[in-house]
Amino acid sequence: MAKQTVNIGVTANDNTGDPLRTAFDKANDNFDEIYLAGPVSSNVKISTNVIASTNTNGNINITPAGTGQVVITSVPTNISGNLKLGDGSTQNTGIETIYHYITADRSTISSTATDAFGKSATLAAARSYDFNINCIATNSSTGNISVELTDASADIAECFALVTSHSPTAGRKEVSLQTATTVDTKVNTAETTHINVTGTLRTVTGGNLTIKLKTASGTVTPKAGSSFEFRGKIDNDIGNTA
Repeated sequence: MAKQTVNIGVTANDNTGDPLRTAFDKANDNFDEIYLAGPVSSNVKISTNVIASTNTNGNINITPAGTGQVVITSVPTNISGNLKLGDGSTQNTGIETIYHYITADRSTISSTATDAFGKSATLAAARSYDFNINCIATNSSTGNISVELTDASADIAECFALVTSHSPTAGRKEVSLQTATTVDTKVNTAETTHINVTGTLRTVTGGNLTIKLKTASGTVTPKAGSSFEFRGKIDNDIGNTA
């Protein structure tokens, strides 16, 4: 229905406007449409560019009619918090991603096993994770570079990974990592090295997982383009991932 405008006449009391009954009928029709289409008498408030719920802990549901879909034309590059699939109340299925890029800040990693990524991944309890770690680094002198996966809670039940390293002189090397421990990359030269670690792990109580690079000689400097990514699988049973 198009908006109905009450005719108030040209001047006061000139008898050219709508009769009272007609005027109030138009007003009623306008208000009926507002109540049916807008957030009036609901728990939704629209202010400037924000759509918010006015009741405590209230959800906001977007429900298209029939075969309609929810279409978002612009998505932010960063989404904080958990992204849940299925029923959000039971959280039987979901995806969690921890993604961290390393910038070329030239911070060094010494033999004291400083965290190569400047940040630990916080893993939740009773979940399985797929991970992919890429590190492009330069060793300042000859010394074997090793990769270490540790967690402060010592609660990693299983960890299966393949460590692949590649350097101009050492070539391509692959080493299997069966537990949360240290593994050599077989790269022991002073040059730029590409190290990739892919695998899965399962947690018991959760905690911080730290990915470290160590070397027996020199310092390891991460370069731009290095990254690590964890994709968590959520399920009620530890041994039965979604």
